[in-house]
Amino acid sequence: MRIRVSPLILLVILVPSLAMAAIDEVTVQLKWIHQAQFAGFYTADREGSYQREGIDVTFLPGGVGIDVVSGISRGDVDFAVMGADSMLVARSRGIPLIAIATLYRINPFVLVAFADSGIHSPYDFVGRTVAITEGYNHIQFEMMMNQLDIGMTSINIIPYTYDDTAFLQGDVDVTVSFAAGSLLSLRQKTGDRPLRLFWPDDFGVHFYADTLVVHEQLAADRPDLVLRFLRATLAGHLRALQEPESAIDATMDYAHLQDRSLQYEMLRASIPLIHTGYDRIGWMRPEVWLDMAALLFDHDLLTEPIDVDAAFTLDFLKAVYEEDD
Repeated sequence: MRIRVSPLILLVILVPSLAMAAIDEVTVQLKWIHQAQFAGFYTADREGSYQREGIDVTFLPGGVGIDVVSGISRGDVDFAVMGADSMLVARSRGIPLIAIATLYRINPFVLVAFADSGIHSPYDFVGRTVAITEGYNHIQFEMMMNQLDIGMTSINIIPYTYDDTAFLQGDVDVTVSFAAGSLLSLRQKTGDRPLRLFWPDDFGVHFYADTLVVHEQLAADRPDLVLRFLRATLAGHLRALQEPESAIDATMDYAHLQDRSLQYEMLRASIPLIHTGYDRIGWMRPEVWLDMAALLFDHDLLTEPIDVDAAFTLDFLKAVYEEDD
């Protein structure tokens, strides 16, 4: 299914007297707890970007036990932020979700070891203990090992428990982390002891992370709403990158952890993931989607083959950015 934005819809969007006739209430399911990872959304709300588009937005925090896919598939939420891999898996199970933008175009998932541990490459993981979260992080780790022809049975894999104590005490040799989140807290705890990072992206596992997703039905029935929401969201992300202090002001209205310094560092770590130096903010490349789907299919993670071209659309991004040209 390809979503096309008609000239009539664009006309309505561009004429304020028509577009502002009613306020649309929109619910957004975030991928994780409220934190600077989502500063662009908070900034768009605080500075009136959504209001100017005739949208009243509510952000729902994610976290352990929150099923993002079920929420958007049932229609409980209108938009969701989720990993591109989980969205593709959902489509293979018959759930018609479609990506309209990718905000973290570089995946923040990273594996961490102490630099003095003797671990210099993933080949040194053999015989070591690695703590990995269940789900898609485990999948990306397994894919990375397969790309390097390293057998999973040669590694002692244990569940990650959202506690760095085992790693700090030496009971775990390699731990999963999140470059724009938990890695910042881990660095605070390790002090001057240097860390070595291993990015799956460096070993052929290129997965988009925070991706903005809607149900196909909403995109088909309300392309005007999707376009207005995306335009406001992208404006908020651009503003957050340009004015990080203001973005943190907005973030602190929501943040689960009321540590301004930590939230600021999280935003700084997010900037290269969002603004990668190529393309525009939110842009998606078809070849990346094809590669993600191929990797998932090769590892038997897609229950059925999918039409990758139908899993994402550039139409809304093009419509937003053509207005700026």
